[in-house]
Amino acid sequence: MTVTTMTSNINFATVSPKEDSRWDEFVQAHPDGTIYHHSSWVHAIADTYKYQPIFAACVDPVTDRISEGMPLLFIESKLTGNRLASLPLTAYCPQLLQEDSLKQMISFLQNLLASENKQAQYIELKFSEKTAESQIGLKRQELFATHILDLRPGIDAVYRNFNESNIRRRIKKAEKSNLTFRLGRRESDLQTFYQLESGIRKQHGLPPQPYSFFKNIWEALKPAGHIMLPLVECRDEIVSAAILLKFKDTYYYEYAASSPKFRHVCPNHKLIWEIIQMACSEGISQLDFGRTALNHTSLIRFKERWGATQKLLQYYYYPNFKKVNPAGDASSLYKLMRFLNRRMPSKLLQWEGKLLYPHLG
Repeated sequence: MTVTTMTSNINFATVSPKEDSRWDEFVQAHPDGTIYHHSSWVHAIADTYKYQPIFAACVDPVTDRISEGMPLLFIESKLTGNRLASLPLTAYCPQLLQEDSLKQMISFLQNLLASENKQAQYIELKFSEKTAESQIGLKRQELFATHILDLRPGIDAVYRNFNESNIRRRIKKAEKSNLTFRLGRRESDLQTFYQLESGIRKQHGLPPQPYSFFKNIWEALKPAGHIMLPLVECRDEIVSAAILLKFKDTYYYEYAASSPKFRHVCPNHKLIWEIIQMACSEGISQLDFGRTALNHTSLIRFKERWGATQKLLQYYYYPNFKKVNPAGDASSLYKLMRFLNRRMPSKLLQWEGKLLYPHLG
């Protein structure tokens, strides 16, 4: 553990959750702690893309307990530059810090990197709430949102709040189509999900993340029950699937994919409806539908028709302002890449993902 005393009554430190249980105990106990703060999620990303994990904490010198903290990953890339991110390939990671601690935490992280002879061009922080950026020197962008479905009213009230024509009618259609629902247990189920995910990404002209990413999060989160693989089948063929994370009172609808040739029987509606029923039966309070770019209006409408409420995400950069385009670069080169990706053999597109994603995190 590296420790730097910043004030008279608190130590700033890095901890290693693989040897030190205090980090995950702190995340579990903190009211704003999410699955994205948990060491298993952070290490799964780090192991896949060879990033350096940094679990920065405020430690009480009297009790030796963590009172505040922030997980980060250090990305080294000759293509996109070196930076610290909390967290890459993650929709958001709320600060588990008091606002007056954030500036000191940034100073601590800068000193930590300097001591290791490393430089970061900027620090990226993905919060779910606004913070006092002007007092700290942060630059903010508001280009993404998540959508939260409140499940506390109970399954009947939640169902009544669904849009009649776009959601309830399609749920009924799916129920008449002999679709079946189950939770995937085997790696072959995960491999089938990946085939569907790769197919959807190809349709959009985008490379998929490598299979190793999904296998790593599956193996890291499964032992503690933090991940599930809900599936919908039609005549024993998997036609819709999702990566569903679970932590405390929240389900996170993290990744989802389906077979285009079965779209007419509404397998995605069946999948989400089964997840909602399962969540309510377990006493889960909310379903997080995942990140959406604000200019992706059709996907936003889809989530809102389920009764989900939009919550804007706050991305901060220090000290440099990193321009982010949620729809990607509109240049002719970008359009050409998407055109070629749609026509590229699937194996070659997956290889492209393995090559690019370590730099894009």
